[in-house]
Amino acid sequence: MHLCKDCDSGELQCTKCIIGGHSRRPLHRIQRWNGNYFEDTSLANAGLTIDLGHNPVTCVAGHGKIQSHLITVMDINGLHNVRLCWCQCLRFSHLAEELFRRQWIPATLIRPGTAFTFRVMKHFQRLSHIARTTPWDFCNVIQRLTDNIQPDQLPDIYRSFNRVQRLWRISRAYKRAGVTMCHSIGTLPCLGLQCVSCPWPGRNIPDNWKDDPDV
Repeated sequence: MHLCKDCDSGELQCTKCIIGGHSRRPLHRIQRWNGNYFEDTSLANAGLTIDLGHNPVTCVAGHGKIQSHLITVMDINGLHNVRLCWCQCLRFSHLAEELFRRQWIPATLIRPGTAFTFRVMKHFQRLSHIARTTPWDFCNVIQRLTDNIQPDQLPDIYRSFNRVQRLWRISRAYKRAGVTMCHSIGTLPCLGLQCVSCPWPGRNIPDNWKDDPDV
């Protein structure tokens, strides 16, 4: 029997039901009853597989061309082992591109083994701006959420996360500036925010500011 720690129902489910109910929620944390107590496990260990560019019902590529890959995904509730499955039946292009379509950022573009959700990147960026949280502290919190007893036994994700969060900040800045291609920076017109500290007649200073005797 399995129990999901992130679902509000708190129901005990068999392996088939826990997999079927989490086919669209692969980043939930589950526990398995081992006969004495509930131990932490993952949906990947229970048998859940996420199909990327692959439909097992309409696949015509043949099972011999189907590939399987286990990656570590970082979300706001911890680290997760996720098993991916893909082939060429639904115009699959590249594993990294398919991860981006799921709003997961791969740590590398060549056979990635680690990915970070858009949700966790937005969460960290706000904590960094408001609470001045560092990437090191944030990674330690995520590891503690995953395993508070032996966090040192978990994969070291600090270097990958620190690199990806920098790319995330840059890409968000490019997006706000209206930059669609990196090589167009400095050559094509971009969007920008007007400085709120500069005087703008009719906005933060009167239109007749020149007639003010105190100016």
